Order: sequence, then C-alpha cells, then structure tokens
Amino acid sequence: MVQIGVISDIDKAKRMVRVIWPASGETSGWLYVLQHFGAELDIIPDAEHTHQITDTHGGGSASVEPEHNHPGSTVTIWLPKINEAVLVIYLPVDGGDGFVIGRVT
Repeated sequence: MVQIGVISDIDKAKRMVRVIWPASGETSGWLYVLQHFGAELDIIPDAEHTHQITDTHGGGSASVEPEHNHPGSTVTIWLPKINEAVLVIYLPVDGGDGFVIGRVT
C-alpha cells in the first residue's frame, strides 16, 4: 500500500515518525524513515590506514582493516519536518511495517 501522509510526530533517536492520513484524519503507528540524498557522511581520516576496496571475486570485506571507528566522523540523518507531506509505503502483509520513503513537494 502506498499513501501520502502529513508528519505529526518525530522520534529522532529512533529515526521514526508518525503521520496523519488526510483522507481520514487518523494517525499512523510509528514508521521507519528511509535515508536518501538528504543524508550526509563526513569521515575524518586518521592517516593510519585507507579504505581501499579490493576485488575479492566472491564476497568478503571491502576494507583490509578490522572493524574500527573514526573519532570525530559524523552521519547527518534526514528526517522530515512536522507538517511536511511524505510518501509512505507498507509491506504487503497484514500488520506489515511502514516506511517513509521521501518528502512530497
């Protein structure tokens, strides 16, 4: 199911929102917000290693480094604003999760 709703509540920590359905005035449950071009990634290099991708021919890691962090790096998430119209899709099963896939302009 695909619908247009209007943002009524935002849970920034969980990256979820609720919408009001204009046709009925009802409020949705909590919906996941998919990330898109509005999200930004800013990695601060530490000069200790690189993230060069190697051709593994069949899977494996894209980095030769073990799992690690980059202190000071940030990810800026995109969340719609209160009263913004958004496009919502639901999984095609009874009680399926819903997702906000973008803003409607």
